Amino acid sequence: IHASFGLEHCFRELGQMYEAVMYVAERNELVQQIHHLPQVVAKLFISGFPLELMDGDAAHVPLKWVLAVLDEVKQLLGDVRIFVLSVLGIQSSGKSTLLNTVFGLQFTVSAGRCTRGAFIQLVPFEESFKQKLKCDYLLVVDTEGLRAPEIDSEESIKHDNEIATFVIGLANLTIVNIFGENPGDMDDILQTTVHALLRMKCVRLNSSVKFVHQNVKAVSDKTDTGRQKFLEKLDKATRIAAKQEKVEDKYQSFSSVIKFDGKSDIYGFPCVWKGDQPMAPVNPGYCETAQVLKCAIIEAVEAKKGFITLSQIQSHIEELWKSVLDDDFVFSFKNTVELSAYKELDAQYCQWSWEFQKEMIEWEGIARNKMQTSGGSAKLNELQRSIIKEGHSKAHDVYDRLMKSIKNFFEKSEQRETFAQWQMNTEIRFRELLSERETQVERFCKSIISKKQAGIEGVKMQEQCRNLFLRNVEELVHEMGEMTLTEEEQEDKFNQSWAGWLQELKDNTPEIYKTDVDIESSIEECLRTLFKDQMPTIIRKLELKPLKNRQHDLKMKIKREDHMSTRTRWGGWGTTTITEEDVAIAQRATERILVNIQEYFDSEIESTLYNKGVVHTALAKMKALISKSEDFQFTIIYEIDLALTVAGYSFHRFEAMMEKLKMEQDPIEYVIKLKPSFLVEFKAKYSKSCQEKATAKKICSLLETPIHDEVISSLGVNIVQGMKDSGSCYLQSKSVLKVKVLYDLGVKGDFSLYKDYLCNVSNSLRHWLKEYTLQYCRKCNPGTNKSCITVFANGIQRRLITKISTAVNDCTRNLEAVKPYGIRNWLDDFKTKVQGQIQLDMEAIQAFLISDQLPESFDYKNFTAEVLEGLRSVQQRNEKKFDDLDAASMNWVKEPWNLLHENLVGCCEQCPFCKEQCDLTISNHSPHDHSVELHRPGCVGGWKSSETKEMVLDICTSRIASDNIKFLHKGKFYPYREYKTHFPNWHIPPDNSFTASCYWKWFLTKYTEELAKHCAMKTVTIPDGWNLEWEKVKKDLEKKYNVKL
Repeated sequence: IHASFGLEHCFRELGQMYEAVMYVAERNELVQQIHHLPQVVAKLFISGFPLELMDGDAAHVPLKWVLAVLDEVKQLLGDVRIFVLSVLGIQSSGKSTLLNTVFGLQFTVSAGRCTRGAFIQLVPFEESFKQKLKCDYLLVVDTEGLRAPEIDSEESIKHDNEIATFVIGLANLTIVNIFGENPGDMDDILQTTVHALLRMKCVRLNSSVKFVHQNVKAVSDKTDTGRQKFLEKLDKATRIAAKQEKVEDKYQSFSSVIKFDGKSDIYGFPCVWKGDQPMAPVNPGYCETAQVLKCAIIEAVEAKKGFITLSQIQSHIEELWKSVLDDDFVFSFKNTVELSAYKELDAQYCQWSWEFQKEMIEWEGIARNKMQTSGGSAKLNELQRSIIKEGHSKAHDVYDRLMKSIKNFFEKSEQRETFAQWQMNTEIRFRELLSERETQVERFCKSIISKKQAGIEGVKMQEQCRNLFLRNVEELVHEMGEMTLTEEEQEDKFNQSWAGWLQELKDNTPEIYKTDVDIESSIEECLRTLFKDQMPTIIRKLELKPLKNRQHDLKMKIKREDHMSTRTRWGGWGTTTITEEDVAIAQRATERILVNIQEYFDSEIESTLYNKGVVHTALAKMKALISKSEDFQFTIIYEIDLALTVAGYSFHRFEAMMEKLKMEQDPIEYVIKLKPSFLVEFKAKYSKSCQEKATAKKICSLLETPIHDEVISSLGVNIVQGMKDSGSCYLQSKSVLKVKVLYDLGVKGDFSLYKDYLCNVSNSLRHWLKEYTLQYCRKCNPGTNKSCITVFANGIQRRLITKISTAVNDCTRNLEAVKPYGIRNWLDDFKTKVQGQIQLDMEAIQAFLISDQLPESFDYKNFTAEVLEGLRSVQQRNEKKFDDLDAASMNWVKEPWNLLHENLVGCCEQCPFCKEQCDLTISNHSPHDHSVELHRPGCVGGWKSSETKEMVLDICTSRIASDNIKFLHKGKFYPYREYKTHFPNWHIPPDNSFTASCYWKWFLTKYTEELAKHCAMKTVTIPDGWNLEWEKVKKDLEKKYNVKL
């Protein structure tokens, strides 16, 4: 009967009573009442009753109870010598029947799941045997069947792996019971066991195994072949696990961890019944084989040198179970190969996504240069369509190439069988990445074209001013006549005239760029659309303080009286007084909302033009985030003030961007930028110097700034590639990055530094990536004695000038085939060859050069040599500028830390309960739900008991598994099991077996008071086992994530 009641249930209840009382041992009267219970059970254990070692329903070893019973056994028998024998196998494979037959025991047997957990039974040796074997007792460990259909498949994997590791680690000899000839059912379990034993360093016990095939009359060649392949897989898994644990020189095969002889340690058992049930007699062949196995076990005992005592088995049970609990991450995977494969695939996916991201960024640079150097407004729409089509084609080409790499990875990897389960999901994620890149291409092109359309009038004015200054230069040369001036005097004369020209231009030039959009009115219209009912209040507030007078940043201080209403209790009745702690919680909630809005602005604003849609979406997003607040019901005034804060920030940000556009289109700034070229033009015309040299100088002066700008534009992606190529393990995957950030916070030992991480993980990771990148950029390159950022800039410029030099030589060679040929032909060819490499102002180049009347004797080969010499001078001048580059203050086109954040972090959503960040690395991974591998204790995310206000120490998975625990959501309480109704995009599997990681146990022990104050909670008693040394926490992080900290 499934609900049968046995003596083991009584023992279990006694054990739970004992553990509960001993947990509050200060109440001595209770201790006195139960202190005799272990002695009673110990006597029953010695007389032959099995003792439950592991509770099968809770997958828990009650250490205090088990150790107390064994203490009493030691008092009764002495510190006897013990040989531990365990049995392991799939459910209903005949494990308990085998033990009962071999040793005459009385373990429960039946069809289905009759044994739950693990039971131990003491079998004494006869006195004559004790002398011969030098061993007093055989401790037999019987376990529940693995792969039980009664347990959920996800929970079963972890549950089975824990049991297998525990009993194999505990035993001197383990009988692996297999039903039939195929040992594959035990494959995953034994692989995980090997990895776990290596991690826990339990191999010192010299465990050994024997395989028993049930319902097999004899071991056949077919069985041998299958087993040989099986052992090869185990050997491979052992090598992978040993490599991860840095002990590959010591362990190269399964038998080097767990002793096993493929020839002598295999037994075939015929069916236990001879004939058909229910009248069939016991099969004598089964009994005979059982006797053979029994003799082999006795021989193994006899061959063993030195036995553990009862005292040692007690300490070993304790150490082994604690080690099992510490290695949750290993047991959640089917086997060690899967664990290794998962980490490898995670790192590989980040590399694939970075390759995709890098190639599209490089294409964007080429496309930007093409669009910026295109003609007038007539063909801009056609150009936009063409570039978008080209971008989509480029994205598909990169996608197809990388998909071939992905398929090749899955098909040809040595672990392809393990990788197969993730192949479809990886390909789906990559298709989503392609869609995201296509959308980004469209946004990018539209922003560049819209900016160019807005600046058409400015470009016309720039052209007029450039031609005006060229005429001024010619007039100055004409005025100077036959005067003989040194080069220094020429420059002085030019500078005097330049100041007058510039002042005249400033006096006579109207404002070039005038936007048709009134930004302030447009933002107010967005407010009117979204906050129609609140507009009278908004208008009054704007009259007192218009948007242009509001603050430039996204910050708002909570006002208790204006912004906070009382919280609703369970069922909607009653209110509470708002405390200072409540105000602090509301302030942190507000900061989280504003950080989200900031990240939205940073990701959406692509150009320097005003975009009403961005403002509207930001305000709508703000309203949605307020409605999701779990802590308070904020007032209407709060929503209005926050909306005005976002509106004010939008106004100042877009106004600053429009000012930047005006500066870019300002003709005065434009001619100032061209001053070196005007000076070269003046000197060439005045001195009537070599025409080839003068023309080359003009070209190089007009190339210097575009080359410098292109280097700065390419620097971000090159820095990221360099950081990845340097082998930094922290940039391999999102999980390793988070571990490094947490480790650094722990080393600094300052709770105030944790606040940002607890509030917004994404923002904290971005901050760490920025600091890490700045350190890398400042690092001195040993070969050049220059900073890394300078070395990268010089390298980019060197490659760029090489390409330009090649184009110069090719253009000159091509002129020989063109007749009549001239400088216009050369320039057209040059423009075609370098288009996309740098952003050339071809109108300026043509204005400076084509106006020259070049003689027929103009030597293009000499001109080419002068251009190449001028490019070397440009390179040297730019290198001096690059020596002063500061990564923290320079104007990046693509900030490397943001590129790393996009590549590694991806999805920034946080668990609604513990606030741990989603593990997935794609920002928009729909239809896949958000998920977290290891959740944090609830109090780390600000969760507390609604009744006592005490910290919640449970993690999300265990609370989801509960039937009676509830959470507060929008003023009402709901069972955790119904979380999916309210958070449909999250997947949190119910699992009681997980506890907080070592890191968060250490954190809560160290910062209990600080966290309670920060989150307005009451402290609770932290379990004694959570008081861990920092060095142990560090080693735990290094083991779980295979990283050196």
